[in-house]
Amino acid sequence: MLALAAAFGALHALPRGQSLALAGICVVLTSVGATFRRPVVDTVLAESIPTPHHEEGFAGSGSCRACHPFHFESWHQSYHRSMTQVASIDSVLGDFDDVTLRSRGRVTRLWREGDTFWADVVDPLFDLENLQVPLRELPADPPRVRARVVMTTGSHHLQTYWLARGEAQVAGERAEDASGWLLQLPFVWHVEEARWIPTQDSFLTPPSRRVAAGTAWNLSCSPCHSVGTRPGLEDASFDTDTVDLGIACESCHGPAAEHVAANRDPVRRYLQHFDRENGDPTIVDPRRLDKDASVAVCGQCHSFHQDVDLAKARDEGVTFRAGDALADHKFVIGFDSDREHPAVKGVLAAEPDAFDGRYWSDGTIRVAGREYNGLVVSKCFEEGEMTCLTCHSLHEYAEPSDQLKPDALGDQTCIGCHEDVAAAGQAHTHHAADSPGSSCMNCHMPHTTWGLFTAMRSHRIDSPSAATSAATGRPNACNQCHVDRPLGWTAEHLTAWYGQDPVTDMAAEHRDVAASIVWALRGDAAQRAIAAWSLGWEPARRASGSGWQGSYLAMLLSDPYASVRKAAYDALRQMPGFRDGDFTYDFVPGEAEQRGSSGRAMQIWGGTRGTFLDRRGTSVLIDDRGEPMQQRIMDLYRQRDDTPVRIIE
Repeated sequence: MLALAAAFGALHALPRGQSLALAGICVVLTSVGATFRRPVVDTVLAESIPTPHHEEGFAGSGSCRACHPFHFESWHQSYHRSMTQVASIDSVLGDFDDVTLRSRGRVTRLWREGDTFWADVVDPLFDLENLQVPLRELPADPPRVRARVVMTTGSHHLQTYWLARGEAQVAGERAEDASGWLLQLPFVWHVEEARWIPTQDSFLTPPSRRVAAGTAWNLSCSPCHSVGTRPGLEDASFDTDTVDLGIACESCHGPAAEHVAANRDPVRRYLQHFDRENGDPTIVDPRRLDKDASVAVCGQCHSFHQDVDLAKARDEGVTFRAGDALADHKFVIGFDSDREHPAVKGVLAAEPDAFDGRYWSDGTIRVAGREYNGLVVSKCFEEGEMTCLTCHSLHEYAEPSDQLKPDALGDQTCIGCHEDVAAAGQAHTHHAADSPGSSCMNCHMPHTTWGLFTAMRSHRIDSPSAATSAATGRPNACNQCHVDRPLGWTAEHLTAWYGQDPVTDMAAEHRDVAASIVWALRGDAAQRAIAAWSLGWEPARRASGSGWQGSYLAMLLSDPYASVRKAAYDALRQMPGFRDGDFTYDFVPGEAEQRGSSGRAMQIWGGTRGTFLDRRGTSVLIDDRGEPMQQRIMDLYRQRDDTPVRIIE
């Protein structure tokens, strides 16, 4: 177990952060509805989750409510608050009513006992210990555990569950050598579809016949999914404690004990209302920080990084505090980072293809949740004053899903700095006013990052470039909307409209075949996933017609990557002949079922040819009879880039 603990630290050092906001949940509470009111009475649960602490200047989010009721409530409505929760009837979304799940030859059983949730699974520590063991050498009947689900992560798209390994029953005996370990259930709950999905199929990861080893919340997730958590890894056990589960107030404002103590004085609190300009020096307000320090508050989680002092972080947790210089605590890993840097070498040792998965080859980040890496290489940040808070609000947001400011939903934020562009109107956009093509974000923040089964906007704010797409395969905004047009068509328009240099170095097929088709058939897994999403995107269907895409989406139903298959099915359901729900498909099953579904989808598509008479020709590889140009399609398909792509969100 000592060797396992050391290996685990190396393999799972990177946090898998999600969104950052003013959020939190007290670890001694049993439910969202009773937050900060009702203490845990379940002693087994209380002993299994991280112990609460209010040391190192922390006060806990419960101390903020009395003086900041509006901010507390807006945080409480956010998904950041519920990023990590104690498992309870209020927080658990998944179906635990005597469920049996199967994946890759493994069986997992889930059930409830009153208000508690349980799992019978192959011992997660067994999989961690055997990461490097070939599949053929693993025992046919690996050891199993009966363990309680004690915590959850996520509540918006996917929900992950954590097992108290120290409380597990192994072969009928209590396992004392893994106390404190919070290990991942091998299935996640897909909220929108209300179904279980194998954990490894919920990410864009290379296909594998073996069950991927999970992770431990204590090390891998706690840095960004809780506040002030100290893993306390000693020998083979964890002695983990935390300030707050979830992403809470002190994530963004720093430790608040001094602030709470100072403002117990009612006179001081009253006088603070008259000093709006300077703010309260006992607490950090990200709005008052300079731009580097402000974006660092978000960048502590929303970046691809490694802790500067990894050994200290494994024991004592995150050392960064709001207002600090990020570089003093975390090494942010850019595409051009020195591959011999100790932090980078550590990442590559655990994940050799880390750069291939996370970046387009021009250095643009392509994994969701790492927006800091995109923003800081944007001119709006480098040469301007743009920060995360330019568009996002942690308390005054339109929707909790993205926490955009109400006035940042359109182009107003951009127009504030680019008044000349706004004044030019259609002379600049070359699209009708109020159309998707005239949207600043659609052109300058295209959907080229991937996560949570969908394409998301890039936070590297730049201009469409056919040359970049030709050189790197990174989709541009024009071809994400005009999915029926070749890259060569885009290059000609960008030259004519904006004076960009003509693109002379371009693959032959990009001269006459729609770029979306080339990427869908010949691209790597990330390109294929984003191409599938783009083919079903509503503005793209409006600009490029709807229906002809069905044959390519049908082909992608048998893609090796589960995420690509899911993206293709979601897009296919937007097409004529598939909207009525008669065609059903499961992106999880084995190859034979996927090939059969692909064939059935192609037959349905064949019956809809009359709906896209205006979209035929070489560009979409459909002849005048409505038949696919099979030879050219297969020529592209046989060139598919099968380089393993792993996007760790």
